[in-house]
Amino acid sequence: MNEYRDKITRLVKGTSEEAALSSIMEFYSEADRSCADFTDSCGVHCSSRCGGVCCERFIPDITPLEARLIAAFIITNNKTFLAERLGQPSETGGCPLWMRAEEHQCPIYPARPLICRLFGACPSSDKSGRPEFRRCRFNSEETMPEHIYPEGFKTMSDFGIVLENLPENEGVPEPLPDAVLKEMNKLLLLMSLRDGGAQ
Repeated sequence: MNEYRDKITRLVKGTSEEAALSSIMEFYSEADRSCADFTDSCGVHCSSRCGGVCCERFIPDITPLEARLIAAFIITNNKTFLAERLGQPSETGGCPLWMRAEEHQCPIYPARPLICRLFGACPSSDKSGRPEFRRCRFNSEETMPEHIYPEGFKTMSDFGIVLENLPENEGVPEPLPDAVLKEMNKLLLLMSLRDGGAQ
């Protein structure tokens, strides 16, 4: 995980994006720790029968800053073939980056958006604002209670508010493919201006 952070930090070093991408990576680390605490203490985990079904028919709307991080991850890992996938509709109508046939079905997993980090690993809020977790249809009663009301854990809404208020996260959320392609073009231009100016 640190390798991915180091690569992205090097990519944007000396640009206006350095602080912004650092802040979202730090925020994601905090969210991941919170999710791990929740899943460990409540015995919640994804079923081995799932295989990424949550990605199969779902395209998340993501913020510009989330898209910028994914774009930076794609650039730093030479996964430019993913840009082509983003420009085409997926066969299932879900996330075009989801690859059922691959061992690691999400090729951007370390840089995945907030909703992908939280879904199935974080409580949501009930009508009264209390934390509530409902199990996935792939989990049985034997492996996960029907409802969990965990005290002291942040909810999806809590994390969403923090994300909206991160520096440099202005703009309207858009579907992941559109948002990432837009931010990728901006990053590539920014880097060419930086590198051209250094010569």
